[in-house]
Amino acid sequence: MELDSESRQSRIVKIAFKHIAEKGFEGLRVRSVATEANMNHATLLHYFPSKEDLIRAVVQYLLQEFRGVGSGEADGANVQPMEQVLAEIEDIGERLKQTPEIFIVLIELSLRARRDQSIKQYLEYLDVAWRSHLTRILQHGIREKSFRTDFDVNATALTLMSHIKGLSLQALHMPHADIDNLVLQVKDEVKRWLSP
Repeated sequence: MELDSESRQSRIVKIAFKHIAEKGFEGLRVRSVATEANMNHATLLHYFPSKEDLIRAVVQYLLQEFRGVGSGEADGANVQPMEQVLAEIEDIGERLKQTPEIFIVLIELSLRARRDQSIKQYLEYLDVAWRSHLTRILQHGIREKSFRTDFDVNATALTLMSHIKGLSLQALHMPHADIDNLVLQVKDEVKRWLSP
């Protein structure tokens, strides 16, 4: 049975994502992706006319993977702001254990964004959305008096992002990282930092 176009495109993107995670951008070969997708090079080019188009599709796939961060129960009105912030850190920890390749590809994209304006814009969009989400949580915590009131909300949101990104880098670069312990350390620091 023939796959429909959307399923075929999705399969191609997931294969390209895997190749980037395993070999970096230098190792991404469109012909290799086509072979693994059981199609010829010309057929793949029908879906993605250039390697750059395929890379942009991988970026969009990554954005979809991260769209769930901070959504769900942690955004609910019944969840305390501190629990919401800690849930952000726990979510990254779980993703690092289950799908570390997401972070490997994100690092590869961050390096490529220095030379590719369209990828830079996608990654900036991801950061702006995340920062806005954290800012809302922090503002809510200040209103509820569950956070200190003497910090700059925007600067604190950026610092939280830096801590969480640092957690992912440290976990990826340490050969036998105890991710649960790293998450616990970051959570404890954030609790001390934000608590009144």
